[in-house]
Amino acid sequence: MHMPPLAAKLNNAVLAWTENAYIVAIRDSVMLTIPLFMIGSLFLIFTSLPIAGYEAWMSNLFGSGWKQALLYPIQATYGISALVISFGIAYRLAEREGLDALMCGVLSLVSLFIMIPDYRVIETSEAASIRVDGVIPASYLGSKGIFVGMIVAALSYKLYQVLMKRKALITLPPQVPALVARSFSALIPALAMITFFLFVRISLEAAGYQDLFEVVATLAAEPMKQAAGSLGGVLVIILVMQLFWLAGIHGGALIGAIVVPIWITLMDENRLAYTANPQLPLPNIVTQQFFDVWISIGGAGSLLALVVLMNRFARSRQARVMGRVSLIPALFNISEPVIYSIPIVLNPRLGIPFILTPVVTAAATYAAMSWGWVARPVGIAVPWTTPIGISGFLATGGKWSGAVMQLVNFMIAMLIYYPFFKAWDQSKQQEEPSEQALSAAQ
Repeated sequence: MHMPPLAAKLNNAVLAWTENAYIVAIRDSVMLTIPLFMIGSLFLIFTSLPIAGYEAWMSNLFGSGWKQALLYPIQATYGISALVISFGIAYRLAEREGLDALMCGVLSLVSLFIMIPDYRVIETSEAASIRVDGVIPASYLGSKGIFVGMIVAALSYKLYQVLMKRKALITLPPQVPALVARSFSALIPALAMITFFLFVRISLEAAGYQDLFEVVATLAAEPMKQAAGSLGGVLVIILVMQLFWLAGIHGGALIGAIVVPIWITLMDENRLAYTANPQLPLPNIVTQQFFDVWISIGGAGSLLALVVLMNRFARSRQARVMGRVSLIPALFNISEPVIYSIPIVLNPRLGIPFILTPVVTAAATYAAMSWGWVARPVGIAVPWTTPIGISGFLATGGKWSGAVMQLVNFMIAMLIYYPFFKAWDQSKQQEEPSEQALSAAQ
């Protein structure tokens, strides 16, 4: 039997991964949170504008409670990310199988709330604490609960799918209205789900654990955050992304389903710290904005630098034309015209700087932020299409150091790309017919 070549095997493996139902559902559900984060970010920006006398002016205009009032929509958008993602995953999975997606999403939320403790322990002193019953920790509804929400959603869908396929449902006569019949058909799956997750919660408590959130944080969430939030971790992630791009595969889409939920969690930790006290150091350097704002200047591979070089120094017609065509998309961090038209894909001459540039700029940015030279991202979800300069200023809560670091990274990218660009441009110029030859042919 003839074995397919390695490239075909890799392509099939990547295709299977990107089309996996759970990966697609996670990706789509995370995208549901982006508009909410953007709206919440608008209010977050206005809590601490870097304008002299701004807070005093706002207090005179709206009263001393103006900043607290702005936190309401921030909490309402950032603070429900676990609910949105849990509902979205279950909904998408059920929809893909042709099941009742809305009911599956609702049951996923019910299951998640079963796992959330309905009390809080408040430390009154070093040796004493009190338990307050009848309250839900709000942090579990937001970024702190994302990983549990994902797990619960996947399990809820699987239980629902198995029970529905085994016809474990109440069937009513056809004369009964469809809406009523639909509600009754979900009774047995709902009872089975609630019983299952109740058993899980009681078992964890009997084993001495506080809740599922503690278990997941200890075994998975914290190690993943430490890995994806470290310099070594982010460099590995970038390297893998770039290699996939170089092979013609959308690296962000492939890896994003894994790392984006982690980076969103780290982003929200910064947001909580920033809203509590903007003057205190933020806990994380690597967040979603670290990658979008400082590493992906012009899109994957920091390709704005290459596009500017093509517009400024190109001698070949291909480079000049591609530079003009790609400039506007690159300013808004859209790199596909360059990646697939030059192409960068399977191009060893431009592939080297394409891989090297984001690795170097990530290391430089991480070092500058860890040393305190550049402000860390405060948790504002700046749209990834925001142009250079503006995005760095906004992502750091109005600190000019964020914009300056972007310009430094842009210059680093120009220096790395330049020798490779010149060699590629010269080779293209040699391949093209001369202007005299074109004139003679006409």
